[in-house]
Amino acid sequence: MKKKIVLLLSFLLVLNLCCASTAFAGSEKTMYAKQQTWIYSSGHQTAKYAVCPIGKDQQVKVGKKAYVVMPDGKKEYYYQTAYFDKTFYIPTAKLTTKKPKETYAMTYSFKDLEVTPKLYLHAAPSLSAKKNRTKENSIYTIGEMKNWYVAFVNGKLGYISKKSAAIKKIKKPTYVPLHIDSKDYSAAKQKQIRNRFYVQYALLPQYMRDGLEKREVEIYIQQKLKEPFETNGNGGYTTSSAKKAVVFVKEIKNYNLEYALHHEIGHALSRHLWPGQNINQLEYLTRENGKLQLGSYYTSNAAEWLAECIDVLIKEPDQLKKKAPMTYQLLIETVFGNIESPLRAA
Repeated sequence: MKKKIVLLLSFLLVLNLCCASTAFAGSEKTMYAKQQTWIYSSGHQTAKYAVCPIGKDQQVKVGKKAYVVMPDGKKEYYYQTAYFDKTFYIPTAKLTTKKPKETYAMTYSFKDLEVTPKLYLHAAPSLSAKKNRTKENSIYTIGEMKNWYVAFVNGKLGYISKKSAAIKKIKKPTYVPLHIDSKDYSAAKQKQIRNRFYVQYALLPQYMRDGLEKREVEIYIQQKLKEPFETNGNGGYTTSSAKKAVVFVKEIKNYNLEYALHHEIGHALSRHLWPGQNINQLEYLTRENGKLQLGSYYTSNAAEWLAECIDVLIKEPDQLKKKAPMTYQLLIETVFGNIESPLRAA
């Protein structure tokens, strides 16, 4: 029997972005990131709304200033920025007009780098920058610049020298089947959706990408969802059996695929992993929401909790480990690390 897992947007606080100036066109200017930050889909600086990472000293084009009114009445300010022909937002506090000594502009680029354990991920696009190793042997890039590839690994941006001897092969990335109905979207819109999907897929750790393939996941991007999900204001849902999961995400003006995709991927990766055990036996984990503050909907049951925590694990793994250590340990060790998990099965 298929089980339907639902992301209910109706439980979320809706905030309207209010423009503090008059026009994007003609007011565009170049700014620079003061630290690693994110492009956000709305005025919430949380993992759920994080769309694409921006590196320290990275050059970004911004338009007019906007703000959101928070529940306490305070205003939080953002700059609008174009992201694959859609308007998204960057916190004003994370940007500066002062040009750094070393700056760069990233071009979106999607490649699969097959690498050896000797690979270094640099903290900046410089050979003198701090560097670290990674356990991943397949790294999906989100972009490149001059002599560097840009990747997102373990919650941080990493820069890989194109001249690195640790790069064994450069391949076209492999994705789970993605379905976009040509009746719903023009060819140009389909291309835009695919590019945005490629970014979100590249943010996934290798073990999650492997898990999606082993679960034979398929993803559908649609303008409307199957009832009753459509009229209930859902952003997506997932149907799943022991061997397969199918993700459905709604993509229209008010629902960004970035908002729902990783949550639904979380459902696809966390269902049917405990034979003979009800997932609701894990509801004790929701008590960790005291520090994580994901919202009341995600503490309604263990399935929603785990799916949303996987979204946090993708984008802010250190925060999940710090604020929800039991959930982090279960996901890392049981879901993604257990050799007998269906996600690890050959």
